[in-house]
Amino acid sequence: MPRWLTIAEAAREAGVSTATLRRWDREGRVRAVRHPVSGYRLYASDRLASLLPRDEAADARTAPGREQELAAVRKLSGRRRAVVITGVPGIGKTHLLEALTTDRVACEQLRDAAALREATARTLGVPLGRLQTRLSTVRLLGLDHLSAEGDMLEQVATWLSAHPGLRVVATSSLDLALPDGERFELGPLSPEAGARLFLEHAAPGWPDARVTALVTRLEGHPLALKLAAAQTTVLGPDELIARWSADLVGEDGEDERHRTLRTAVGAALGGCTDDERAVLTSLAVFQGRFDVAAAEAVCDRPAPQTLAALRGLRRTSLLRTHAGPRAVHELWGVVRDALPEPTVELRARHARWLATTLRATPAAGQRELGADFRAVLADEELPAALRADVIAASWPLVFAQPLEQLLSVVDGLCRALDGEARLRMVRVRGVLRTENGQLELSRQDLDEARTSGDPAIGADAASDLAMIELRANRPDEAERLARGSRDALQAAGHWRLASRATTVLANVHLMRGDRRAALEALSEVVRLGRRMGDPSIELSAAVVLVRTEVALGSATLDEALRVVGLARELGVPRMEGYGLETVGYLLLDQGHADRAVASIQEGVELCRAAGQTEQADHTSVPLVLALLEAGRPAEAAELAERLAAAFEPLSTSTDTDGLRALCARATGDLERARRLATRPTRSEFTHAVRVALELGEPEEPLDLEDPRIRSVLRLTRRPDALQVAPDGSWFETPGTGRVDLSGRPVLAAVLAALHRTDGPVAAADLVATTWPDERLVGDSGLRRLRSAIWGLRKLGLGDHLATTADGYRLR
Repeated sequence: MPRWLTIAEAAREAGVSTATLRRWDREGRVRAVRHPVSGYRLYASDRLASLLPRDEAADARTAPGREQELAAVRKLSGRRRAVVITGVPGIGKTHLLEALTTDRVACEQLRDAAALREATARTLGVPLGRLQTRLSTVRLLGLDHLSAEGDMLEQVATWLSAHPGLRVVATSSLDLALPDGERFELGPLSPEAGARLFLEHAAPGWPDARVTALVTRLEGHPLALKLAAAQTTVLGPDELIARWSADLVGEDGEDERHRTLRTAVGAALGGCTDDERAVLTSLAVFQGRFDVAAAEAVCDRPAPQTLAALRGLRRTSLLRTHAGPRAVHELWGVVRDALPEPTVELRARHARWLATTLRATPAAGQRELGADFRAVLADEELPAALRADVIAASWPLVFAQPLEQLLSVVDGLCRALDGEARLRMVRVRGVLRTENGQLELSRQDLDEARTSGDPAIGADAASDLAMIELRANRPDEAERLARGSRDALQAAGHWRLASRATTVLANVHLMRGDRRAALEALSEVVRLGRRMGDPSIELSAAVVLVRTEVALGSATLDEALRVVGLARELGVPRMEGYGLETVGYLLLDQGHADRAVASIQEGVELCRAAGQTEQADHTSVPLVLALLEAGRPAEAAELAERLAAAFEPLSTSTDTDGLRALCARATGDLERARRLATRPTRSEFTHAVRVALELGEPEEPLDLEDPRIRSVLRLTRRPDALQVAPDGSWFETPGTGRVDLSGRPVLAAVLAALHRTDGPVAAADLVATTWPDERLVGDSGLRRLRSAIWGLRKLGLGDHLATTADGYRLR
């Protein structure tokens, strides 16, 4: 009920004079009653409130989840006389208008200017004859569901011309032309606002993760979320997501136009031409973004007609456009759900377009086509040859799919096809079986695929077979296969595939311990990838290359970070995990243990999120070392035990005894450390632990360039031992404290060179390390070196520097 005020009270509340209030009364702008006794006129406080300057913060609270949009429209209406809020049906245009003004005219049923004038007069509470006078006092007029029918737009233009203080905000499914007007397209709710809206209308008890999944599935569309929430009294989370459709009915009391999503979209389609409706139905086959050329490829109509229809659909907001050098478009998922199911013929045109596009698109751009790829993969009504063509067109998207599901699809295609098409799928199945650990079945598939007369199938299958031979520890057979594959592919001009064979050859060199040969082969592939402008070629080799350089002690952090960036750009989480592991190794070797932990942990999480559990476990091995160096032995020990349990059933060569021995030593259990370190093993890692624990000599010389081995030796030094910065810029001993050598580059270089190994360093090597460009030899070089050694001793390293017959060493 309104609170009734005298004229003086009402004038004070409104902040105007009594004369102004009496004028408002004459104009019909306020509601008044006559006092039954005194006869004075009393004014309604609730009606006065609509005439006062609005509190924007209070208005924002009336549009929860739309605070930013509300502020943006207010700002826009301050610059423009007219704003048209457009958006897909059910997106919340009316809801936003309600928060902007109380003077709202419902225009949905209006067809001409006369009807618009009558409805506006009713809304403003004045007779039709006093409408013009009343409009002169209106600050913001809302016109809900305004259309271009009849002469209504001309009437609005006349009002704006006659009343300079009047501003109009309209909602419409179309972009309307109004004087000094601007379009504001309303987008989806944010994930948080979408979740709040759903939970406000849903039955209680929904888990947060399921709400997030549903909001994502429905694209933050308010009407779709409300319709879904209405079903939660009878459907649980799993059922609702599975049974979602555009025909679900909302709560009683909703207006008929919003009873279902299909009716809401159907109302908007009523304003489209036949061509626009036909093109929109064809566009429903796209699961993601598409450009004009793609639309022309699937719509099967003359290009000018398709282009004109796209322009018309853009005006209706049924189509979203993302600006850029090449404009791309996208259907709302809720609109796609409400359209008829695309025919098999239409889906086949889409699949042919997809295969052609994937072959012409670099790996970095193929991720955007992932949703279309998955749709073709799942479409069992399409011809088998067409589905196989799409699968063969994109290895990056193949590896992005759930492995078991993809294996099932490819296995079915192998049974349905024959000839070269079948061999292509047999080769794909062989690769997938390798990823799944089914090596014998994979070998059978790849042997069969090698019989293909197409080098892109047969010779490439030989590369995959070579990798299996490598995993079986048969480097000679792997080399034979890889060389034959590389030569055949190069002869056929398949440079991309030949680069894969060269990468396999590099892995053969690594298995044999010939890192220099591997480095040369990998560098060749990286150069080829850059020359061809194909980052996917570069990435596959760059990952192995940087890991090889790490083992040689020549890798840089920039190279490793480039691999991470390249893998992230291409959307290959497995390779990104490898890169982050390598970054961690380098940070660990430079003494940045905490940063190393963060980097390797990120790599592990990426691998797990991508379903690469085994690789995640392998990547966790350096994480144990990093945790130990970061002073977190309990976490390291827990992780080492978990890895031991994970690796045992796999019969893997990855050694965990050395890791567990290091953890036992770090936690003070020296007896267990000795017991673990002396168990039978062929691992150089555990041999290094034995040496560090002074339990015996290794069976073979240790590779002191390997950062893992250096980590072991660092981790087992006594707390009172010498500590040296990786670059030699400082050292610290119990007797001297920390000594800064950053301003003495010669001493720092000599100390860094000595610190890289626990063995003696020949004088000639130290001279070459310290003055590489001066080529100092003979007495001159030795004098400068001895001077540097003498300087280090004078600074407090006398007890730690030793001269041997072979050179110099740090104790």
